Amino acid sequence: MSVPSVGAAAPLGFLRNPRRAVFFGLLGAIVVLAFWIPDLLPWAHEYPHLWIAPIKDWVGGFMDWLVKEFDLGLFTFQEFTRGISWLMNWPLKLLNWSLWKGFEVNKSFVIPSVSWLGLSLTLVIAGYVLGGWRLAALNAACFAYIAFFDLWKSSMMTLASIGIAVPLGCGLGLAIGILAYRHRPVERVVTPMLDFMQTIPVFAYLVPILFLFGFSPVSAMVATIIYAMPPMVRATILGFKRVSPEIVEFGRMAGCSPRQLTWKVMIPAARPMLMVGVNQVIMLSLNAVIIASLIGAGGLGFDVLKSLRTLHVGDGLEAGAAIVFIAVVLDRMTQAFAAKPPPEHVESAKSFWRRHPYLIVALVLVIGTLVASFALPWLHILPRSATVTTGPWWDRQIEYITINFYDVLDAIKTFLYLYILNPFKNFLLGIPWSVVVAFLAIVGWRLGGW
Repeated sequence: MSVPSVGAAAPLGFLRNPRRAVFFGLLGAIVVLAFWIPDLLPWAHEYPHLWIAPIKDWVGGFMDWLVKEFDLGLFTFQEFTRGISWLMNWPLKLLNWSLWKGFEVNKSFVIPSVSWLGLSLTLVIAGYVLGGWRLAALNAACFAYIAFFDLWKSSMMTLASIGIAVPLGCGLGLAIGILAYRHRPVERVVTPMLDFMQTIPVFAYLVPILFLFGFSPVSAMVATIIYAMPPMVRATILGFKRVSPEIVEFGRMAGCSPRQLTWKVMIPAARPMLMVGVNQVIMLSLNAVIIASLIGAGGLGFDVLKSLRTLHVGDGLEAGAAIVFIAVVLDRMTQAFAAKPPPEHVESAKSFWRRHPYLIVALVLVIGTLVASFALPWLHILPRSATVTTGPWWDRQIEYITINFYDVLDAIKTFLYLYILNPFKNFLLGIPWSVVVAFLAIVGWRLGGW
């Protein structure tokens, strides 16, 4: 019995699918045309300058009209945005007063902010409640680093900004996601907008936000919200779609109104996916703190930016590590909250102390350390003499490497530029724009249809 030749039949079997055959045929045609287009069709090789749409001029003109001429009747559009900035500034001020600034009653008396020790112990208790001793120890180590490396004030400024941006981003994302889930046309409009928001660099938000909201920490919060909100919208849409139809039908049979169905049935059922969205909003908000410092945000982002400008690498590394530790703490706590089962039913006859023992302990620690800080100022914030820094050591290591390994580093840099980056750039620049557009269109057709 003869054995059929697998090698000869494999190419034919591979191209037997008409869609696949058309796909590879078009790709081959594009490769061939890439060599002939510069001579046959010069306009298809280099994009004609006259075809460039003046979008930047349109956007600039629209922003000028929006800021200088657009009138809503009782107030202008710029006054409207500055009013929003004024409203958002109040909760930010409240958090700043609470976390690091203190309340100035008069020139001679200032109520100090929350003690570093009280807040750290509160986060340790929260970590223990949500994730056990491991999470509690992680929280303790991260915030001990922040306190003893003299980064407490900057960290609290960052937490104050995050404390406003994250709830607003999550709330707006949840509302838009629910609206998109309920109305299919809204989802079709929102989806490409989310793609746009997630791919455009956050720097692109800064100029129009400065025009509308001014140079202030609130402008930085607005940029952070726009940058961090899209994952929450996507998580809401996906989470609601994954809710079992039986659960939704059970809620309707129980007589739930649309509002009750959303808040009492859909959101609890979609909680794991929603918490993923919350987690992503937190991470992206912390990712934006350095860029947001360019338009008025202080805190750790400004410390990193200042270190870059002054070439103090060690200080920048310490501030960057503090951002990482805050992100780790918030990430682990949100994950632990998402994985934690719903609380068991507690008898209402029990006292408040027995129902919420950890909350009472945390409040006692916060208030107790705050009151004690009047007599013991080190409880408010550690004095500089009690803090440590590794910045000068890191600076010396960088200086040593720069001086002693300059030739090696310069050779590596030159090799990467001359033989990898520059050739690859020239290769991409040599491809006709029409070929790139056709290639992406064909790949898009193959993956997702017309």
